[in-house]
Amino acid sequence: MNPYLVLDIETQRGAQEVPGGWNNIASFGLAIAVTIDQEGEWEAYDETLSNVLVKELHHTNHIITFNGIRFDYEVLRPYGLKPEFLYHKSYDILVEMQKVLGHRISLESVARATLGEGKNSSGLQAVQWYKEGKIDKVIEYCKKDVDITRRIYEFIKKHSYVQYMSLSGEVRTCSLHSPTPKAYGSLKLPAEKVILSPQRK
Repeated sequence: MNPYLVLDIETQRGAQEVPGGWNNIASFGLAIAVTIDQEGEWEAYDETLSNVLVKELHHTNHIITFNGIRFDYEVLRPYGLKPEFLYHKSYDILVEMQKVLGHRISLESVARATLGEGKNSSGLQAVQWYKEGKIDKVIEYCKKDVDITRRIYEFIKKHSYVQYMSLSGEVRTCSLHSPTPKAYGSLKLPAEKVILSPQRK
């Protein structure tokens, strides 16, 4: 079995609160990160444990994300993460779908079509919970996203495709090769039709 970690991150701030917005993801701040490994072991990290998380990511063999290249890794950059050292061992489901489809797809869309269930809230709500000190709710939400991402990844490994909901509500299929780490450092995506914000997931 190839060891892997699935990663998801929630932030302290949203795009509207940061100068530069989506062009300044590194300033969003880490609220909570959750990982799960191939054996189902969970770990949660707040900002005080960011150094532990960064070390873990640099030492793991294979990292699975949904929008991790564009978002999660950039959030962690100020905490010492060097994304360019992770690209060769990363598999970003959103990026792989975007390369096939030419546009972005939300995690909610993929989860509902592929797994028959959706997320339990939104990234913006998680930011609000963080501000209110409801950290348990942020962790619960982040764990749900990590679980969904892991199950989608395992589905792709087994079937070499994933499903998603189109804007018209139709279930469509996106064929993907067997998921292996990619060289995202030289990634050039096609011109995209943006149908969700860079953050969510």
